[in-house]
Amino acid sequence: MSERHPNNIKEFRELTFAEREKSITATINNLRAAMEDHIEHSPRRQDAIEECLDQIAQLQECLRARYVPIATTLPSGQTASAHPSLHAAKSLEQLLEGVNDANIHQEVDTGPAVGEEVW
Repeated sequence: MSERHPNNIKEFRELTFAEREKSITATINNLRAAMEDHIEHSPRRQDAIEECLDQIAQLQECLRARYVPIATTLPSGQTASAHPSLHAAKSLEQLLEGVNDANIHQEVDTGPAVGEEVW
């Protein structure tokens, strides 16, 4: 058994299922608060919003890729296909349909090519 943390704090893997749920909820609430604070204090507010949304989308895609294909039935009895937030990733064309003048960002100069990039 591993050595205990100071103040006898448990590691996540040592928590009960209910304790894990509470920990995940607290983490999500802290993340939301951190993102809101980051956006409110950013000198480039729209860029900060887009960056935060991109990070959340990446997390969703990772979770979908790992769990949706193997989840045939959700705990509520719904199938994954009946739950709109669990559908497969959108195609590039579907994603581009949502792009407009209000949400498109400027190009980013990443500097000169340093490898064998072709763009």
